[in-house]
Amino acid sequence: MANTQRLFGNGILHGGDFNPDQWRHDPRILEEDIRLMQKCGCNTFSTAIFAWSALEPEEDRYDFEWLDTATERLHAADRRVILATPSGARPLWMAERYPEVRRAYRDGRRWVMGERHNHCWTSPVYREKVRQINTLLARRYAHHPAVVAWHVSNEYNGECYCDLCLTAFRVWLKQRYATLDELNRVWWSAFWNQTYSDWNQIDPRAYGLDGMLLDWYRFTSGQVVDFFQWEAEPLRQANPELPITTNLMGFHFGVDYHALAEFVDVVSNDSYPGYDADNPELARAAATQSMQFDMMRCLKGRPMPWFLMESCIDGRSLWLNSHLKAPGLHELEMLQAIAHGSNGTLYFQWRQNRGGVEKYHGAVVHHAHPEETRSFHEVTALSARYAKIAEVTGSLNQSKVALVLDWESRWAYHAALGMPNYKHDWALTNEAAAHYLPFWSRGIGVDVLSSDVDFSAYSLVIAPKLFMLKPGLSARLHRYVEAGGTLVFTHLGGLVNETGLCFTDGAPGDGLEELCGVFVDETDELKGANESVGVRALARNPLGIEGEWRTTRAYSLGLLKGATPLAEYTETWAKGRPALAERRTGKGVTYFFLADFDSAGYERIYASIARSSRLVGACGTSDPLPPGVTAQLRQRGTTKYLVLLNFGTTPVDVPLLGEWQDVESQSHVAKAAPLAALSARVLMSQTSFVA
Repeated sequence: MANTQRLFGNGILHGGDFNPDQWRHDPRILEEDIRLMQKCGCNTFSTAIFAWSALEPEEDRYDFEWLDTATERLHAADRRVILATPSGARPLWMAERYPEVRRAYRDGRRWVMGERHNHCWTSPVYREKVRQINTLLARRYAHHPAVVAWHVSNEYNGECYCDLCLTAFRVWLKQRYATLDELNRVWWSAFWNQTYSDWNQIDPRAYGLDGMLLDWYRFTSGQVVDFFQWEAEPLRQANPELPITTNLMGFHFGVDYHALAEFVDVVSNDSYPGYDADNPELARAAATQSMQFDMMRCLKGRPMPWFLMESCIDGRSLWLNSHLKAPGLHELEMLQAIAHGSNGTLYFQWRQNRGGVEKYHGAVVHHAHPEETRSFHEVTALSARYAKIAEVTGSLNQSKVALVLDWESRWAYHAALGMPNYKHDWALTNEAAAHYLPFWSRGIGVDVLSSDVDFSAYSLVIAPKLFMLKPGLSARLHRYVEAGGTLVFTHLGGLVNETGLCFTDGAPGDGLEELCGVFVDETDELKGANESVGVRALARNPLGIEGEWRTTRAYSLGLLKGATPLAEYTETWAKGRPALAERRTGKGVTYFFLADFDSAGYERIYASIARSSRLVGACGTSDPLPPGVTAQLRQRGTTKYLVLLNFGTTPVDVPLLGEWQDVESQSHVAKAAPLAALSARVLMSQTSFVA
């Protein structure tokens, strides 16, 4: 079993992508890099990520000397190495000699030879070549004292439509459904006369069966997970104790990260939020990023330490906005990751490239005057802060609120024509972020989970637009509420089963109509961003919600089937119809949202739910913190670490309950903590006031 102590046991990881293969022609660069690493305090570097041609310049001819030298020099300088496998970009000689390793477009044409992430997951040749190079790397470096983890490949993504993949998809379908009769049934293939009489007739490039598209998403994601296991096998055999990771990409649509995380030893993520201090919506953007970090913490089904594999110190390149970060904003962004359970923050990249499409991407070390740049100074300052707060790495976040964000449900929603915003890959994550924001602004921790986990430890479970219900989920939600849990469920949730077939017993279906006490009759998608429908809380409603707010994007009309209305629509022909309802079941309660609400609506509703559920934020209150401020709590035994983050442009005093100590200055803090604009503080306490 892998041991993460070598990875996380010496403080907070701080460093970045290091590419000595690009500077082999000038040995002075390596020595200069080592000197600068020591000067700025960076301690951990991921190497050889896209170095296959440097490792194997010709088929079966290898050159490890440059990597030996770099690894030894890093070790001598007391720097740690996260060693990558190079499969993210295969050599051109391989693409030329073995065309099958190149992906195929939907029309069957092969990709050109260049670029990264251009490889077929199914190709036996590519898999064997990956196995060969990984085996050699494992034999050579798996027990090297500088190597603290494996970085497998890079940002797994993409799909291939070559004959190998289409054949593998049909085999996968046979294993899943056994017979064509069953496949035709679950895909409802009689629609548009698409009934299959031969497995070879199945082509995922066809249009019109959302069940087939959903299964194609599953198959492609499964190919990635299988490929990862193939890559990792020789690494594990060489040294089972050396942890393995691969860098994920937040809410990336194409790979089910819950499934992939099962096979990594530690989760790592790439994050490029593009914060802008002048953006009036900075706090909302920061909350969405926090939600992503909370998901990373929980990808393995429970809160666990993770780290940022890639982030950016200043301007970005490629398709991303290259707006520079205001002073202090980078440090705030990195401490935001620490606040949400990360034990490290690394950069892409350490040293600027001289050429290629990312030569203007931000870097710690610039070509000229590297020690004089703002980037280098900010990284050096952050290293100093990390040294003072290193003890936080032994703690974990603990939450009583769960937010369900399920990959397969996103796929099913995207595949179903006719759903509001169905073409938008991020429709469900954006809506989830709107539900998340009221807790972020109160410093109430949230675990972001799949629908497969046990919810019994949570006081509140929020499942926004959980379009697809997996087998057994409805029964688990019933048991959760009956035992005393509080559930939030919404319109456009619970509409289809695991193959994309509509439930026929209600909307939501599979028995959830009874739990929610509502039948959703019809849904209207508003025409533009400025259109909305008014909503107001009913007088003397059981939850104590007050005031008025508006819908956004979409709203539904429903019939109450045992639920009590809490709010109603005030406009159009929806006037007087319920917009929010509750249903008591056993010891618990379900709140059903019949619409997407604006921020004022979610704020009012969740303020009441938080009070009713006795949820207390990290600062000891359920009241909102100052605008733009959040607080996150990490805990080890009776020791609590409170990370205060101010994404606002003005200094604030954050109210506190109990006695605290600033971890860096050792100063005493009570009642309120001063917090500068665009800044973060880490406090420590051994009191026990948090519910």
